[in-house]
Amino acid sequence: MNKCVYVNLDKEEYLGNENFDENISDSSAMNRTLEYFLATEWANDKIAVVFKGFNSNIIPGESDAYKYITECFAERSVLNSTPTYAYVANTSKGEYYFKAALPEGADCSYISPLHFVLCESNTNVFDNNKLSAKEANDIGRWLGDKIIVTNSKLLCAGFKLYESPYKRDNTGSKSLSDLNIVVTGTISGYTRYEIEQLITDHGGNFQKSVTKKTDLVVRAYNPGTQKLAKAVEYGIKVIGEEELFEMMGD
Repeated sequence: MNKCVYVNLDKEEYLGNENFDENISDSSAMNRTLEYFLATEWANDKIAVVFKGFNSNIIPGESDAYKYITECFAERSVLNSTPTYAYVANTSKGEYYFKAALPEGADCSYISPLHFVLCESNTNVFDNNKLSAKEANDIGRWLGDKIIVTNSKLLCAGFKLYESPYKRDNTGSKSLSDLNIVVTGTISGYTRYEIEQLITDHGGNFQKSVTKKTDLVVRAYNPGTQKLAKAVEYGIKVIGEEELFEMMGD
């Protein structure tokens, strides 16, 4: 399997998938680590993806000129404390995409648009995945551009929405059809924006507060006591996050 490294062309640093805890998925760990850097130390720097085993026109493949900085993020405790982010923006081109619009598992494989748009166009690592014409054309679209990830849509103000080759299929199950749903607490692995998108994709109506018109309250980790109290007061059914995903069939 060909493995990639994420390269900061401004700081001459790179993230690789060596040295991660053996119990942590390489793809998951790499994406969480990359997101952290693109939101903090690497925010708005020029980024590229280089695949090992392929000749690179961007950097020498194993050059000592670029500093390897993955070691400090190889432990589970650090990765688990890294937040997830809703938006990925290219400040060089004035484009962005909303992660919740991607299909399930998009952050855990090559499906993530970053692997396409930051990759050198001469790399044929994706050939076996039967790319569509748009997917193939978008390889390298953002190569070497300034990238930032954020939970603030204000940072994307005035930017054009990037139409990723991958979009969530909204034609599937409408198992939550017309249900008014409030989520209180944090659902592991999802931002609030992503949960809202999931609920609406399955036909539900995402509510920010509990009212007499609310049909379900989802109790996640560290829920708000006021919302739970309102649910009891109004006689609204309270379910756990597992039951929510069972209802959606995910």
